[in-house]
Amino acid sequence: MTIGGDSSVGPRPLPAVIMPRADAPITMALATSMLPLVTRIAADLRLAWAAWRVAVTRYDTVLAAFDAEVESSLARNARREVAVRSADIAALRQELASLKATCRSPRSGQIEWDTVLDGIPARLLWQPGEETVSRWEGRDVDVDLENEDSETGDPSRP
Repeated sequence: MTIGGDSSVGPRPLPAVIMPRADAPITMALATSMLPLVTRIAADLRLAWAAWRVAVTRYDTVLAAFDAEVESSLARNARREVAVRSADIAALRQELASLKATCRSPRSGQIEWDTVLDGIPARLLWQPGEETVSRWEGRDVDVDLENEDSETGDPSRP
């Protein structure tokens, strides 16, 4: 997998027009303006997630063999592939973080931005196929907006 889009290697440059200011909350209009870039990152993340799952399955299969040795070259190569795929996912998540976005589910590509709407902590929500960011969910001020719906076993999350 090549991180950085179709024709380049490395992080995608962020157009200055859509770069969120550090001190300003994300609005639906700003999040919508980021969608061309976010859409590509989400698509890459979905592919990276699938590749990571394949690598994990391969590693598990290698270790489950009757005569498996943890330090065999086959096991080391499979473990290295899992680490590479995990790094791919972490790099894509970092690209989203530079846009003040997180991925709720790498499998589905759901993206969210933490913000404040009318003084209430909220999340702006988007998923692949939507043309704009028009959904949000808010919570009481005392409720922490952690990613309770995030995927388990995500290699890029502690």
